[in-house]
Amino acid sequence: MAVELVGMKVLRLFMHDKEKPHSPSYRFNDWICSLSLGAVQQASQLCLDLLGLKCATVTYSYVFEHFRIFEIDMYEHKYIYFALLMLSYDCAYYWFHRIVHEYHLLWALGHSVHHSGEDYNLACALRQGVGQNFTSWPFYLPLALLGFPPAAFAAHSQCNTLYQFWVHTEMVGRLGPIEIFFSTPAAHRMHHKPPGNCNYAGVFIIWDKMFGTYVPETERLDYFGLAGQPQTFNPLKLNSQHFQKMATVKNAVFAKRAHHKLVFNPLAVFKPMKEMRSGAGSWQLNLSGSRRAKFDGAEPMSWATMAFFVTTSVVAFVLAYGVLLGSVVGLLDTHETIWASLAGMAALIATSTVSDEGRIGFVMPALIGAVGALGVAKKGDILEALAEKGWV
Repeated sequence: MAVELVGMKVLRLFMHDKEKPHSPSYRFNDWICSLSLGAVQQASQLCLDLLGLKCATVTYSYVFEHFRIFEIDMYEHKYIYFALLMLSYDCAYYWFHRIVHEYHLLWALGHSVHHSGEDYNLACALRQGVGQNFTSWPFYLPLALLGFPPAAFAAHSQCNTLYQFWVHTEMVGRLGPIEIFFSTPAAHRMHHKPPGNCNYAGVFIIWDKMFGTYVPETERLDYFGLAGQPQTFNPLKLNSQHFQKMATVKNAVFAKRAHHKLVFNPLAVFKPMKEMRSGAGSWQLNLSGSRRAKFDGAEPMSWATMAFFVTTSVVAFVLAYGVLLGSVVGLLDTHETIWASLAGMAALIATSTVSDEGRIGFVMPALIGAVGALGVAKKGDILEALAEKGWV
């Protein structure tokens, strides 16, 4: 993200008309929101895992152990095995991604959060919904049936996710022949422009071309986010906003929000890409400004409030990501991790309230609550120490 930010500043300084100074960039409040959403998603998932609610892992392992059809020797034919699992995982991801866009309930459970960013940058990739892991696991069970072991599946899952990080940028234009087979920033930008119901692939854009959901980028626009953009940076509100919209949708649990025809045309993979409009180059950044006014939170903030916002943001992130790291390396036990995660999430939500409303009234009780939660987490150690002194 730091490299991308420097690159944006360089482009703005040397490559743009001074009368039209717009170029993609980072806004501090939007960046904090993206990091907060990522931290809340990871911390909540960590809590569920520690409580034994590993639905995806347990289900995949059970199907593999009891119902797999093939016995694959992954070491004897390792290159073929690697390629097959990489393609199979990405195809499964395509159908998961496509279907969560199609149905209101699945969209509300997690994926609408990812599309809430109006700035398209690497931080946007970190916007993830709390409920997304509850919607994805059934789509990968066919891989367990085919005999791909859980550990190999998990490794490819991480690689697929990591690949998708770099496509969230406006710095990269079209990439020539690479666009034939791979998902790229140009393709994924179309996925994030409202309504965004296209280009669902994680790594290989061939699935979109074959199944009729591919749309090429032919114009550079600063227009990202949800069609009905929620006016907030609050992770709690962003994770619940589409449920509120569903209240106005008839039979919302089963209702569709996007419709795609069933198409299968492998030859479409090699169909020539449409040219850019008006002869503009694909690497030419948009100079006309945003297509709509972006939500920018409380404007203007006083210097004191801004200082408080920055300070609480730093504290919140140290707490939230420190919890994740501490759990991974074994510095925190289960009890401490859960309470510290709740404290970190409370601090992040409180910080976002400052950005939204420009006031700090709600932050203090939330931070006090966060400190209290940490105190509860250490309660066992405190009681043990008091017992050693004979005081309890």
